Amino acid sequence: VDLGSGTGKAVIAAAALYPVHKSYGVEYVTPLHEASQRLLSRFESDVASSLPLYHDGMKPDVTTHQGDLQQFDWSDATIAFAACTCWSEQMMKHFTKGCEKMRVGS
Repeated sequence: VDLGSGTGKAVIAAAALYPVHKSYGVEYVTPLHEASQRLLSRFESDVASSLPLYHDGMKPDVTTHQGDLQQFDWSDATIAFAACTCWSEQMMKHFTKGCEKMRVGS
C-alpha cells in the first residue's frame, strides 16, 4: 500500500516490477487521485500486457482510492510505503498504529 499515493506512480511501479497480488494506494487530494486514475488506465491499456510478469500469468489487482488514509483499512498490506515528509505528528501516530496491525513479517 502507498499511503499518500499522489499520482500513483509507486503503486504502478510495484505492480509492474514485482510479483505482487495486489498493489494499491490512498490519496486525499482529488486532482492527484484523478491523475492516478488516468495513469492507471493508461498502464492497463498500453503497458501491462507487454511486461514479463504479466506474460507469466500474473495480473495483480492495481487500484488507487481517494480518501483520508486515517479512515482507510490497510491492515492486509505486507508492505507500507509512505513518503511522509509533511505529515503531522497525529498522522505519524496513525501510520505507526496501522503498521502494528499488519501481519507478522510485513
